[in-house]
Amino acid sequence: MTLIWDDAFLLHLPVIDAQHRQLFTTLSELEEAMAAGISAAETEALLVRLQHYAARHFSIEEKYMAESHYPGLKRHQQAHQEFATTFARMLADCRAGNVAEPLAARIERQLSQWLKDHVTGLDQTFGVFYAHYLQELKDAGNSS
Repeated sequence: MTLIWDDAFLLHLPVIDAQHRQLFTTLSELEEAMAAGISAAETEALLVRLQHYAARHFSIEEKYMAESHYPGLKRHQQAHQEFATTFARMLADCRAGNVAEPLAARIERQLSQWLKDHVTGLDQTFGVFYAHYLQELKDAGNSS
C-alpha cells in the first residue's frame, strides 16, 4: 500500500499539513525502497530518518494542542507513543538483521495504515477544534 497524499487530509494548519505530507512521502519512499531490495544499512537509515521526523512532528503537533487547550491532548499523546513504540520495535528488528519481507509487510500494515488512520481520524478532530479556537481568538480580538 503506497501512501498517497490527498488534500482531504488537510487540517488547514500549514506547518502540520506540510509535515503530514512529508511523513506520507518519507514512508512511501521507505516502502518503495524496501520493495526494490535496498540493503539493511539503507533500510535502517531511512527508518532512523523517519523516526526523527515523526518525533519532531509529534512534538510540534502536541505544542499546538497544548497552546489551544485541546481536550484530546492526552489521547493524542498516547497515540503518538504507541506509534513510537511500534516504530522502535521495527527499528530494533532492522538492526538485528530482520529486514526480510515480514518487516516490509509490518511497516506497510502497522506504520502506513496507522499514519493514514491517524491523520484522517484523530488529527482531523483536532483540526476542527483548532479552527474553532482560532475563530474564538479572532472574535475576542474584534470585540475588544
